[in-house]
Amino acid sequence: MILEMAVVTEKPVEDRIRETMEVMHAIKTLGIPLDSPEVAELRGHFNSYIKEGICWSGTINFLRFGRIAEVELPRREDKEIVVKLRVPRAGKY
Repeated sequence: MILEMAVVTEKPVEDRIRETMEVMHAIKTLGIPLDSPEVAELRGHFNSYIKEGICWSGTINFLRFGRIAEVELPRREDKEIVVKLRVPRAGKY
């Protein structure tokens, strides 16, 4: 019997900082105010992710901007942060 184990490396803090900064820059470029409550909620998840390595997947309502943010904050080094701003489907959110 051969037992294979994959080594999962946790994402370094520097990568978490860099990726969250890239997302914040993209949000600003889209014209969404960085002081909006929606961005504050996202920032809260980012802060926990950067400081404590707390991963999170979920959605944040950006409905006044006509969008829903689907967010994935991964633990693994080989996965990048994903934030998709989608147009909500009728009745879904």
